[in-house]
Amino acid sequence: MVTLTRQQVADRILMFLNRELSLSELVDWAESTFVADVALPEDEMAVLNDVLMTLAAADSPIAPLSVDICFALLDRLGVQVAVIRKP
Repeated sequence: MVTLTRQQVADRILMFLNRELSLSELVDWAESTFVADVALPEDEMAVLNDVLMTLAAADSPIAPLSVDICFALLDRLGVQVAVIRKP
């Protein structure tokens, strides 16, 4: 069994924002955490489940994923984000 951490979830969101991961790849990954042998730390289970459910539904027209939502999810995970321009 693998334990999923806040940092691992945040890293996936950041990969999506940096276009290193497509929306469908992010959604597939989030969905797989619910069927795979993945453990969530007891004290972080509520936050991680909520974030993962949001990501798993991100490809539906009812709950599309926006940059603002990504920033809010990262904030819930304790990650502060700053947007910078590449040279």
